[in-house]
Amino acid sequence: MLRAESLARALLFEHKGLYFAALIAAKGLALLGMLALPGGVGRLWLELLGALASGGDIVLRLLVSSKKVPTPGKHGVDALLCALLLVDVALCGHPGAAAPEKNCRALKFVVPFATLVSIGGNLMRLDRGAPPSRTGAASHIGRDEEALAGGE
Repeated sequence: MLRAESLARALLFEHKGLYFAALIAAKGLALLGMLALPGGVGRLWLELLGALASGGDIVLRLLVSSKKVPTPGKHGVDALLCALLLVDVALCGHPGAAAPEKNCRALKFVVPFATLVSIGGNLMRLDRGAPPSRTGAASHIGRDEEALAGGE
């Protein structure tokens, strides 16, 4: 488990430029595939790629979090996007889909919104730095207490 956490931390914080570029590209390609391609293999793979990217991002973020519990405020949009893409694949994403056309049209209105909100959240996370480590924060607090006490 420790290896998985260190790998997730490296992806999310040390190589975050490449990670977020790939994540945003996967979500954008899923949206493009859904809106531009008819039901078929290409659309199916692009939407599955987007769902995998969203779900994998949630897993990586949970690995580095201290509580390891998903919350709607932090993970809700990505979970919704993953679910919507999988529903679209099941209902509309392949040639043999028997879903009513109005369901597929409704998904074409909802999925772009969820995708853009998810990408916006990724861009906000890209701008943030890594959270401070607990040991670093404790030593900083100790120095502040010394400075207030006149130790420096």
